[in-house]
Amino acid sequence: MLANLDRIYGERLSPARKRSIARSALRNLFMSVAELARSSHPRARDEVARMLEFEPRALVDELAADPRGSLFAVAHSGSWDLCGLRFIHDYGRRLAVVMKPLGTPRFQAELVAARHGYGFDVITTGRAGVVQDAALRLKQGGIVCMLPDQFARRAGVVVDFLGVPASTHVGPALAALRAKSCRIFAVVDTRVGDGPRHVCHVREITGFQRSGNVRADATELTRRIADAMSAIVLEHPESYLWPHRRWRTR
Repeated sequence: MLANLDRIYGERLSPARKRSIARSALRNLFMSVAELARSSHPRARDEVARMLEFEPRALVDELAADPRGSLFAVAHSGSWDLCGLRFIHDYGRRLAVVMKPLGTPRFQAELVAARHGYGFDVITTGRAGVVQDAALRLKQGGIVCMLPDQFARRAGVVVDFLGVPASTHVGPALAALRAKSCRIFAVVDTRVGDGPRHVCHVREITGFQRSGNVRADATELTRRIADAMSAIVLEHPESYLWPHRRWRTR
């Protein structure tokens, strides 16, 4: 965690401030696991969902009523599943989550079961056709959540994330490019202090013009998504998942 914070902030933050961010981020991670476990029980689900508010609420109200598909590019921040749980709770619209298989089969099964209980459809990566599946749902007016802020090795494109170049998953951009009428949003959940309240920040990616070059368009759209995420994460670094190895190579 401290190595990642050093990489992003350098000497702009004191060591004490970085340690403070790391402690809050670790606390957030443990609290998020507890919230996930609690929300898996149907009787507690509504109570947990109400711990989160959308910002700006008017934008979320508007997109929930829009018959067009919406792509949510979700950051590993806060308790990101709560964003989807609150969305379904308030608007009654199902959504699909694209997730990478976890290294622990038992936890994988429990997480998938919890997400199904929320009303999520789960699309698992590691097979052919994931982008096509996501694009088809978007074309049909569905809502698809994808988490691109993971190290993507050579399969990704290199764009700045939090000001540092990082290989980034291009799947969200490719799915959006295939579903031409869909809307694209960067979504970042943040915890309020070290307590149970959350704010889910939603920012629409607008003004993107296609060039006709799929590779260039996917890179540019991925950059815009990363920039929108970065702006929110840098305002609320205590909520970000700093333990994961986002920047593995220069």
